[in-house]
Amino acid sequence: MLDVLVGGLMATLLVGSLYTLMALGITLTYSVSRFANFSHGEFSVIGMYIAVACFEGFKLPYYFSLPLSFLVPGAVLLVAYTFVYRPLEERRASPIIIVVSTFAVAIALRYVVYIWVDGYSREIGRNLLAYPPLITKPLAVFHGYTIADNFVLALVIMVALTSALHFFLHQTKTGRAIRAIADNVDLARSKGIKASLIKSFTWFMAGGLAGVGGVFWATYTTISPEAGWLVLLKAFAAAIIGGMVSINWTIAGAFIISFSENVLMRFVWLFFGISLAYQPLISFLAIAIVLLLRPQGLMGIKLRRA
Repeated sequence: MLDVLVGGLMATLLVGSLYTLMALGITLTYSVSRFANFSHGEFSVIGMYIAVACFEGFKLPYYFSLPLSFLVPGAVLLVAYTFVYRPLEERRASPIIIVVSTFAVAIALRYVVYIWVDGYSREIGRNLLAYPPLITKPLAVFHGYTIADNFVLALVIMVALTSALHFFLHQTKTGRAIRAIADNVDLARSKGIKASLIKSFTWFMAGGLAGVGGVFWATYTTISPEAGWLVLLKAFAAAIIGGMVSINWTIAGAFIISFSENVLMRFVWLFFGISLAYQPLISFLAIAIVLLLRPQGLMGIKLRRA
């Protein structure tokens, strides 16, 4: 019993860190643009395969891919925002139209990844369409749970990035501009803030965070071009718990989802025999319950009725 609890809590810390990194980007982009980006999971997939390419091509440990896994997904999301989402915003397209465009970008990116993976698989003579988790280095065993380097590094990077993000948003001119745009974009423009430039930077950061989260996801479970939808579900559940606009509550949402999957589900399996394969239902239930009972999230904006 104790081993189950300890194992679940340790997994909660690891997985919660991954969900945090991937969910923060959704909260950031929604805060400044007020539409949900359903292509977000694909940028985590790009980060995953950058880590795979570093390992297969250069035999480097996964953590050497972290800088590139921030820059490349960030740049790709910036391109998507610049050439797809921003033009629609400038034409005053409805949020529904823009959301549909995010699905189109997601599908396009997924098949670009498929094409690259297929070509690279042929080149190295190994199937990368269902790649096993990247190799990690065990550090210690605690109550039957193996603590590997990805556990420590994911926690450290999550804390470092979220702390840096909090400092950036509250203590720098650009960060305060992001908060001003999130509060009222028209008022921010009237104060001389270059909203277009600030939004672009925010979208770049969101893609980078998703890519870094993808690297650690690649050490945790099987890597596939189809992983984007599963990543998206977890990230959206966390962001929705946070009301889509609260950084702190998005972090809390990530760990609530992780705790439910890794502790509560283990005891449900232990006492009732319900398979752990039903873990994804946690995210669906969290989204449904929050949207039904408290659509503004645990600490988010209140939705005005028409």
